[in-house]
Amino acid sequence: SSGINAEWPLRPGEITNNKLPKEKVTSCFMKMVELCATHEDWVKEMAPLLQPIPFPDEAMKYPPFVRGMVNVLKRFASDQRPEVRECMFPMREGKESWIQLIAPDHNCCPDNGETFCAIVRILLDRAAVRRKLIRQLAYSCLDAFRLMVIRGDEFFVRMLSEMIESDVIEDKDQKEQALSTLRSNPDGERFYRAMCDRQAALCNLAQLGGPTKLAMPAHSTDADVEKVLSSGPFGNLEKLSLAFTCVTSDCARHLVKLPNLQHLNLWCTQFGDTGLCLLAEHCHRLKSLNLCETLVTDEGLLALTELKTLNSLNLNSTKLSAQVFEELINKLPSLASYDIRYTEACAHHTPFMKGEEHFRV
Repeated sequence: SSGINAEWPLRPGEITNNKLPKEKVTSCFMKMVELCATHEDWVKEMAPLLQPIPFPDEAMKYPPFVRGMVNVLKRFASDQRPEVRECMFPMREGKESWIQLIAPDHNCCPDNGETFCAIVRILLDRAAVRRKLIRQLAYSCLDAFRLMVIRGDEFFVRMLSEMIESDVIEDKDQKEQALSTLRSNPDGERFYRAMCDRQAALCNLAQLGGPTKLAMPAHSTDADVEKVLSSGPFGNLEKLSLAFTCVTSDCARHLVKLPNLQHLNLWCTQFGDTGLCLLAEHCHRLKSLNLCETLVTDEGLLALTELKTLNSLNLNSTKLSAQVFEELINKLPSLASYDIRYTEACAHHTPFMKGEEHFRV
């Protein structure tokens, strides 16, 4: 059609002696790749094909090619499917990846870090388990993050601070370099001091002692939970019930500080996906979790695949789909009991499987 021809890089008469100018060949190829990336069903097949970066260095230094690939990479990063987003990262150790090529410390970087920042933001927005993504970024692009902090970029100051506090930088020397870089920035120094204060409070909370069980009164709020948990050591706390309270996802930032938490009841609360993702990142000792009549959806429930010790799960009356429940039962080897009544998944699976009862505290 005339609309397509208006955008297509070739024009009549440009082919001479059965040859095309090299720039036109590259532009034609890039147009096709960009076009393929607009089709959702094609993207799933494209991403793993392009993951090894099967292009010569000459192409990676050609600005029109790089601009086209940036559009494709943004499409990969924003895809809802984790397997597509994973193709932004290295296939194996020592192999360069797309996220590294667009980083500001790489000679193929198309700008001063704007593209890198945009794609990292997109990946973070899509990540079901934030800590896992931050670990991947620390492994692949730590020097790029440090460079952007040195340049004073506030977003990367926050991100480097989160990397350090999440303890995802495994190499001791790299961690010390990251910390020095963070503190060289005025905002970074402020984040560092706040992080030290939080860790001091966490040490106090995690001290052994206190009850092994705790049930908050009905209608308790996030502020009530914070007040109780900050009142003394809760290092022994294993079972916590917040059932029929008014808590939201905001209370998760306090729950993740409980080092021995194994059984959590959130029945009939306003708890949602944001809090669930935070629990999945930090509460790896959880054995039972009651989310009956909460606000959680597939987006947050997918994060539960990180909780390998989970053996009891109540998802009654939630927005659980059959597809996500299939993912959960395949990736949670310890799951012995569940309740999925009054969910979409109920029509495709046994609605209730009784094992050891941990739903009530």
